[in-house]
Amino acid sequence: MNELKPTKRTRVPFTDWLLFVTNFTWAYALFRVLFHPPADPEHLQGLKMMAWFGIAATAIVFGIRVIQKKNAASKEASSESKK
Repeated sequence: MNELKPTKRTRVPFTDWLLFVTNFTWAYALFRVLFHPPADPEHLQGLKMMAWFGIAATAIVFGIRVIQKKNAASKEASSESKK
């Protein structure tokens, strides 16, 4: 009888995890502001700032991710041309 062997686990790059977290941050803050606004104006202002921070962080992380993928593709192309 064949024994069940675990499949090889692949690692998710750190930038992908960071992109998920930043997306979740601004989406959660926007959801709270639009659908469950707090009564306290300071708390509302904090949620708005959290949403803007999340959007800015998402843009930065996405840009870093694009640059990393571009650099990886160019390294792969240059290594193939040297062969």
